[in-house]
Order: sequence, then structure tokens, then C-alpha cells
Amino acid sequence: MLRVPQTSRETIDNWSVSASGLPVRVINSLRSVDVKSIGELRRWKDSELIKLRSLGRISLGHIHRFFNTCNRISAGKFSVLNIRELLDIFLDSDELHVLTERYGLERADYRASRNYMTLQQIANQGNRTRERVRQVEETAKSELIRELARLCFQPLIEWFRDFTVEQGEIISPADLAVLQHDEFFTGYNPCSVLLLMCDLHLDRIIYRHGVFSTRPADQLKLIENAAVKFLKERSGLSPLLEVADTIRAFLPKCAESKQNRATSVVLDTLPDVGATVDGRYFIFDQDFDALLQEVMSSLPLPAHYTTATHRLNELLKSHCRKGSGYVLKALNLSQSYTRVERGVYTLV
Repeated sequence: MLRVPQTSRETIDNWSVSASGLPVRVINSLRSVDVKSIGELRRWKDSELIKLRSLGRISLGHIHRFFNTCNRISAGKFSVLNIRELLDIFLDSDELHVLTERYGLERADYRASRNYMTLQQIANQGNRTRERVRQVEETAKSELIRELARLCFQPLIEWFRDFTVEQGEIISPADLAVLQHDEFFTGYNPCSVLLLMCDLHLDRIIYRHGVFSTRPADQLKLIENAAVKFLKERSGLSPLLEVADTIRAFLPKCAESKQNRATSVVLDTLPDVGATVDGRYFIFDQDFDALLQEVMSSLPLPAHYTTATHRLNELLKSHCRKGSGYVLKALNLSQSYTRVERGVYTLV
């Protein structure tokens, strides 16, 4: 269960009508009579509102539901059981469907994606245009950044923030898999939900280059650059602990184990960095030959390049494994190996 923090009626009354979370039709109707704040709207009677142009009984019902939610929040009595219930408050079925498909809110794997389904794929489902789907997505997101929605999502963002800080301030999408059985996310993927929250710019967590972090984007960039610079200058395969030492200044409040973990998460997302299962890191273009020599030294020589590839990929983490063509090219280009016969090599 997620409890929305109590917020005073005075604070809510100071919200502008246009940013409050009321439907666009209601906002346009109130604009015609110069009602600018929620406090001003409270003073209007139903009998007066119903006379406004384009404001019918359905719109009046929206206003009632808005004030009912606000009154429960100001009394500290508003809570929701799960993320679906929270989203249903602010999105209609079509808006929820589009966001679900775009972000993969119901996907099973833990990969963050804003394009789990393309606009065209979603359009094809309902026989409509790609542009119409884009408009629905944009409208849905705009609904989730209005004052009432931001207030209701605040405890969820804080919860995600606390989880991330506890893990070391930098986490991968896979780290969120431990939340899959939490009742609040029933039927929804925590990784996809968090990515949506980040894209709404709720200023607690960011998503950059495959990681979630409570650190600003510029600090993450500094961490990435420092780690890559160390690996390039060091040359060869470097243990995680040595790389982590180079970024400790960026994570001074974290315990050493969390700093090490954060370093590993960052390194595992950098496309030019290779990682072994025993916790060593290197620059592919610069140091791959050193790893390949280590692999060849561990094999009965001469060895076929497919055998070397298999052994190499046993050493590498899954996200940076290479195909046999990559290994064959490296064997042919390096002066460290001699081809004995077709496809078979030995160390010089």
C-alpha cells in the first residue's frame, strides 16, 4: 500500500487550475470566467458551474472526483493498493494501454526500454495512425506531471530513491528484479515503472546509459570518464577494486562494498569496456589481445579458433561476449599467434 503524504488545503488551493490535474475541457471552461486557482474554483456552486459553456455533468463529475481526492489527501487519508490503481486515477484506458506497450510495463525481463513496442506497432493494433498514438502518449505523460499526480507519485519516487541509495546510489535494471513479488507492483515490471518515473522528470532518480542513479547526470558522466581513463592508462586487465579506487571521491558517503558494486554497474554498461566473470575490466580495442593470450595459454595448443571462442566467452560476462568471427580476426591480426593450419592457431 502506498500512502500519499498529507498536504494542506491551503497548498492545494494555491495550485493553478491549468496545472492542477483537472481535465482540459474543465480548464478551458473555467478560463472563460477567469477562474485561475483551485481555491477560486472551490467557491463556485454546482448550479453555477453547470451553466458554463462546454461544462456538462460529466465534467462536473470530474471536478467532484478531483476535490474528493484532494480532501482525502488534506485529511491524510488517501492511499492506493498498487501501481495499477494509482495509474487508473490519472489515465484513461487508452492512455494506460499506450504507456504499457511503449515502456513494457507488463514485460517479464528486466531491461529498460522506452520503445518496447513502436508507435507503428501500437497503431496497427487499433487501426489508427502512428501520429495519433504519439499524441496519446504525450497526453498521458502530461497528465502524470500535473500537481495532483506529482503529489500522489511522490511517495513511490521516494521509495525508489531509498532503494537505490541502499544499493549504492547506482543500480542496473536487473537489480530491480528483487521487487517483482512486491504486492504493489502486481502485474507490472518495477524496472519499466521506474523508467517511466524518470522520464516524467520527477527529479529524484535519473536514467542514463543503462543505469538508474540518484546522482546527477553530470556526476555519472564523470564516473564513467574516470573509470575509462584509468583502464586506458593502466592497460591490460584490471581488478574491480583497483578501478573502484579511482571513483571513490564521487561516492564518498557509500560503504566500500557499495562503491565497488556501483563501479561494477557503471562499467557493465559501457560499450567499449569488457568484463570478466572473475571481476576484471579492460578496454576491448586496447586490451583484448591480452585476454586472448590468457585464453590461448590455458588451452592445449595448437587450438581451433572456435575452441578459443568458447573458452573466451566462458570468461566474459554475458553482455560482452564475442562471436567466433571476432576472435578469428583478432588471431589473424596479432603477431602473438601463428596459424598452424586452417582455423588452428598456436602462440608464438
